Amino acid sequence: MLAAALPAIAALVVVALQLPAGALTQPVLLLTALATLIILAIGWQIGAAYLMDTLLPVVATVQRVAEGDLSARTQPERSRDDKISKLAHEVDRMAEALSRRDRALTEARDRAQAYLDVVGVMVLVLNSKGNIALANRKVCEMLGCGQLHQCLGGNWFDKWIPAEDREQARASFARNLAGTESPVEFHEGHILTASGQRRLIAWHVSPLSDTAGHAIGLLCAGEDITEKRRTEQALLDSRDRYQALVENIPGVVYRCAVAYPWRMEFINRQIEQITGIAAERFLDHSVCYGELVHPDDLAAVEQAVAAGVAHRHAYACAYRIRRNGGTWRWVHEQGQAIRDAEGHPAWLDGVIVDITENKALQQEQERLQAQLQQAQKMEALGQLTGGIAHDFNNILAAVLGFAKLALRRHAPDPNSELAEYLREVVTAGERARDLVARMLTFSRSQPGRVAQPLAAQPLIKEAMKMLTATIPAGIRIDTHIDGKAPDIAIDPVDLHQILVNLAINARDALDGKGRITISLARTQVGQQVCTTCHEKFTGEYLELTVADDGQGIAPEVLPHIFEPFFTTKAVGQGTGMGLVMVHGLVHRAGGHFQVESSVGQGSAFHIFLPVVLPGVGKAAPAQATPLGAAIDKPKGHVLIVDDETAILKLLCGCLEAMGWRVSGFASPRQALAVFRDALDDFVAVISDQTMPGMTGGDLIRSIHELRPHLPAILCTGYSDGLDEATARQQGIRRLLLKPVDGDELLAALEQAVTEEKNP
Repeated sequence: MLAAALPAIAALVVVALQLPAGALTQPVLLLTALATLIILAIGWQIGAAYLMDTLLPVVATVQRVAEGDLSARTQPERSRDDKISKLAHEVDRMAEALSRRDRALTEARDRAQAYLDVVGVMVLVLNSKGNIALANRKVCEMLGCGQLHQCLGGNWFDKWIPAEDREQARASFARNLAGTESPVEFHEGHILTASGQRRLIAWHVSPLSDTAGHAIGLLCAGEDITEKRRTEQALLDSRDRYQALVENIPGVVYRCAVAYPWRMEFINRQIEQITGIAAERFLDHSVCYGELVHPDDLAAVEQAVAAGVAHRHAYACAYRIRRNGGTWRWVHEQGQAIRDAEGHPAWLDGVIVDITENKALQQEQERLQAQLQQAQKMEALGQLTGGIAHDFNNILAAVLGFAKLALRRHAPDPNSELAEYLREVVTAGERARDLVARMLTFSRSQPGRVAQPLAAQPLIKEAMKMLTATIPAGIRIDTHIDGKAPDIAIDPVDLHQILVNLAINARDALDGKGRITISLARTQVGQQVCTTCHEKFTGEYLELTVADDGQGIAPEVLPHIFEPFFTTKAVGQGTGMGLVMVHGLVHRAGGHFQVESSVGQGSAFHIFLPVVLPGVGKAAPAQATPLGAAIDKPKGHVLIVDDETAILKLLCGCLEAMGWRVSGFASPRQALAVFRDALDDFVAVISDQTMPGMTGGDLIRSIHELRPHLPAILCTGYSDGLDEATARQQGIRRLLLKPVDGDELLAALEQAVTEEKNP
């Protein structure tokens, strides 16, 4: 107690020492003061001890509460000082209030954490150091943390931001806290999960400030958009692929209105290749697609689309569409109607493909098919006429030969009635022979003379003189002949026959009154198609045109005018062979036809004959040997072969009458066997071409294998591909056409034998 009073005493001493000196002269007063101080010190010490014992529980409770133990209570005794007890009670009330508030805060925190955890986005708070002060369960899931406490407290930038983005993110965070940069409310950035996976997060950021307005952290809400961005990128890639596919499809992809004029809602740029019009003009409806469809095709297109929409199936149609500039293109369209939720047609989706080239190929194929059919028909008709000519020639040869033989041997008086009758027989036979010659000309199988270059003008003028006498006076003939027309390679007789037959055909179409125009001029032909053979021809030609202003040719008749024996004339007025012969002669010369005709407006036949190339000279005219001329020539033994008994008898009779010794055989194999037994006995061989078992050409080759250079004469009425030049290459001296005239045969035989003896 004394020790406790020492401070008070010391204080009193100090006070005393500080008193004035005069004050110490009063002893009683001094002693009184010292006694008072001692008493007070002793009393204070006694009171302090009492108070400390009473307040210790209260102090302990306050210390525990201060340390966080909100369950601490004083529980003072009622028997002691009421004031101390009251103080303890108030401390307990304070602790209870703090406990209730702590529980409320904990519950509020738990509720707030629960609210944050149910939010489908990441929510976290970064303090001023960049550490995670608050985070929800979504943050834990995204970062790959097992427990929430594993995320809290760690530095956001060091642990969860990819290394390549870390420096920039940290610098931006520092500038936000320093106030030198306003935080961006929304941005996208990558985070790095605990497993090392990169995720793309869309962040919404809001600054956190204290009461003074200073930034103390950031509140961040983030949504994982990794899959969304992948999906968006996939959609973009898909769109790009679709766009590239649509733009590279060799056709127009479109979506348009259901009804005419089919305004476009979508169309790719391929439309510009077809129409020459930019796709944007269709999309802004300044151009409507339906307005470009050819008027003649529009009804069919509308019908096809309407049928497809009505029956709920795809529609397809081909039509023409106008290109910018006025030209037309063929297109093929296929599409179908797209319906709305109620089943009503809302759009038309489809594809349009340019088929102009395909259409041209199709037309070319049709033309070639027609050409092939025409060629097959002409070939069949040629074989038919050739076969008829062969058989008929044999009959004519017998009729003419025996008639002339009878006239020579049994009608010495040329004025007798028998001679007159025989001459009529010969005349009729020659007419039949001319008809057969026309048939052979059509078949293009008749061996003819090699055409030599000639000037067409003199021949046409000569033919015009003859035509003037045969054309009625009511028909006027106008001619337009180019005096500088180039030469052509054609037999003069063939050209004469072509002109005469066309002129006679025009005469018959005029019925005694009208005009015939004949023109001849050089022309340069582009891509044109022959009316008869359907072949395309181009180049320089000499064009011979025979036109009339008669009744014309009906469209259904025009395809048949070059068929043998086809005629619209009455019975007895024509054979239908005139144009057939012209057909054969023109094509044998390498020429082509074009026929123009309209009912009531006349017809025009255009003959295109190829011109002779410059520098090609004309051959010297051949010198003809008069038939039947008496030539002093040696006679000899001749081998004659012909499967027609009548012809064989006729030829043997003609040669025997002129002093030749003849061995005749109807079988070529029998003749070859006889020849083998007497190789040197024969001076010449005369053979028919078409015979059963062996042709005349084969027979002559077999004979030449046994005896080369034996003079050989081949007689033919029909032989495809055999002409004078080909025959000479095969060792045949002469090629004679049936029916063979006796005098011509004798002259040919005598000439061949003489040439062999005097080479």
